[in-house]
Order: sequence, then structure tokens, then C-alpha cells
Amino acid sequence: MIDIQFVYEIVKKYNTDSKKDLTLLKLQKLSYYCFGAALAYDLDNEVNGIEFEAWKNGPVNKKIHQIFKNLSNPYYKVDLTHPEFIGIDRECNFFSKELVELISVVVDVYGRLSPRSLVKETHEENLEDQDNPWIKTYRN
Repeated sequence: MIDIQFVYEIVKKYNTDSKKDLTLLKLQKLSYYCFGAALAYDLDNEVNGIEFEAWKNGPVNKKIHQIFKNLSNPYYKVDLTHPEFIGIDRECNFFSKELVELISVVVDVYGRLSPRSLVKETHEENLEDQDNPWIKTYRN
């Protein structure tokens, strides 16, 4: 449930501001960066239970992948009309105002990039004195 609510906030923000389509690949990358920002701003308790795995094209939330993948159309666009969002209470404030604002900022910054640019970002990023987390955990 938390994964869907989290993704809903990202899709809602992206669809409000962008005329471009949101692919599953781009949604995965935006989710990863929103999740990382939540951890960086000590909002861990709100994203507890959301998990990412290291896949070939970078970090992937397996639950999101399973729900939104479309085998007949790999370029399927995710929007607010997806059946998974039907049960979302749009009036309920599931997350804090701080987390929703943080998601908004992250989507503003990273939502402008292409899916492939986001893949490249996740593969090349270095965090201060740490190795790249994707490279450390991904194995062919």
C-alpha cells in the first residue's frame, strides 16, 4: 500500500506539471530519487517499507515494477487513470506536508530528464565519500 501511495504522489505531481509521458522506467528513477530525498531529510519513518533492488538499468522497486509493467507495450505510460490508483483516497493526507513538498521538488528537478539520462545518473552518482550504491550492489 505504501508503495502505491508513494508512486501516486509522484505521478500526480508529474502529470500536473509535465506534458511528457511518464514511462515505467522514468517512474522507477523518480521514485528512487524521491525515496533517497526522504531518507536525506530524516523522513525515514514515512517511507519505511519501500525497498529498491539493483537491476541492470539501476534501482528498481519490484512492487512498482510488477504493478505497472505492461508486457505488450514496454513504453506504456503511467498516469492517474491507472486502475491501481482507483482505491486511493485523494482527500486523505497519507504523507506529511513536508514529504509531499519534497516529492514535488525532486520531480521538478529530475522530471525534466529523459529516462535514459536518469539511468545514467543512477549509474554515475557518487555520494560524498561513498562509492556508488548501485555499482556496489549490482551484479550481472
